[in-house]
Amino acid sequence: MKRNLRRLIIILMCVAVGWAVGFLRLPYVEENQSFWVGFISGFTLIVLFVALLIVWNKYELLIKLIGKHGTAEGVISMKRTYRIIGVITILLVLMGWIFSAVLFDYDKTSAEIQHNNQTTIIQEQARLIRELQNRDAGNLLSNAIRLVENDLTLNVNRSLNSTTINSIAVLSSSLNPYQMMEGDSLSSIPRSPERGQLLRLLCALDIDSVSFRQIKTKATFQGADLRSAELSGLDLSYIDLGGADLSNAFLDGVNLSHSNLNGASFWGANLTDADLSHSSAKRCNLSWTEMNSINLNSANLNGSSLCTAQITNAQLRSTKLRWTDMSGALLLNSNCHGSELFGANLTRANLSDGVFIESLLRRANFTDAILDGSKLYHADVEKDWLEKLNEWNVIGRKVIQENHRIKDVTPAGQETSIYELIKKGLD
Repeated sequence: MKRNLRRLIIILMCVAVGWAVGFLRLPYVEENQSFWVGFISGFTLIVLFVALLIVWNKYELLIKLIGKHGTAEGVISMKRTYRIIGVITILLVLMGWIFSAVLFDYDKTSAEIQHNNQTTIIQEQARLIRELQNRDAGNLLSNAIRLVENDLTLNVNRSLNSTTINSIAVLSSSLNPYQMMEGDSLSSIPRSPERGQLLRLLCALDIDSVSFRQIKTKATFQGADLRSAELSGLDLSYIDLGGADLSNAFLDGVNLSHSNLNGASFWGANLTDADLSHSSAKRCNLSWTEMNSINLNSANLNGSSLCTAQITNAQLRSTKLRWTDMSGALLLNSNCHGSELFGANLTRANLSDGVFIESLLRRANFTDAILDGSKLYHADVEKDWLEKLNEWNVIGRKVIQENHRIKDVTPAGQETSIYELIKKGLD
């Protein structure tokens, strides 16, 4: 019996060794921890199986395996052993499943970390390549400015020839924005310091207005880095500053009418007396800006942020302000005649003495807003807008509720209802 047991153990060990050799694919050895996990797990199962047989002295199982018959008592004992081994096997399978799940999750997390590290390295290398390219473009920038200075010297009227203007346009297109290092990490917003430098240099050269207008319409300054730039009083109408960073810039009295300002950041900038009429400034960051007496007539500011901005004595006639965030903004004595404030957030905004005649105010949030002295007649509102003033806790609501009523002005045959806020005695 002992001899048979030894034979069985030898057979099992040979199977284990054969499995290991096959898994290793000798002579090549897999440099992976999964082999050692599998090998140790398999070896442990074999050792546990043999140990159970030896400890409980259940040789009937071995006898049956080699073809002999055991006693009745041995058969009963063998069945009990089967049950015990079955329970232990189930427990081992569950433990193996849990261990595999933990190992898989660990491998997945490690792979994600490695992928993120590789992505960061690739981004850094790409940034360095772009930076080197822009350094080479710095020489082109110097040459372009030299051409401009030569033209200005030759022409008494300070005009530029078409070749120089086209060269500037081509140069500006090559100075692409890129992520720069800020401290120990990459900036989240791509910027082009070179485009910002080009614009500043051009503004300082006193170029003829006609030539400068051609430059603004042909060249691009998208993503230009103009943080804290001094651009007060300049005529930058029709310029392309989409995605530019003008945070804390001095823009008082600047003319940015008919310009592309989509996605630009004006955070903390001074835009007093500036002209942004007919400009496209969608999704702009205008938070904490000073925009007193600004001209925003017919401008498109949909989706922009004007949190805590000062916009007193401003002109916002027919201005698109859909889904803007104007929470905490100061709009004292501002003219918003015909403006679109659909879905705007006006929480805690001060709208005192403002003009909102024929304005679109549906779905706007006026929670804790101040509407003292505001003119609201013929505004497009919801049917229960006057009642909502109580829910919003609007300051000045009693005067509005006493002097206004809601009127259904839906055209005949139209399914969607339209309601206007009518001033009593004027309808």
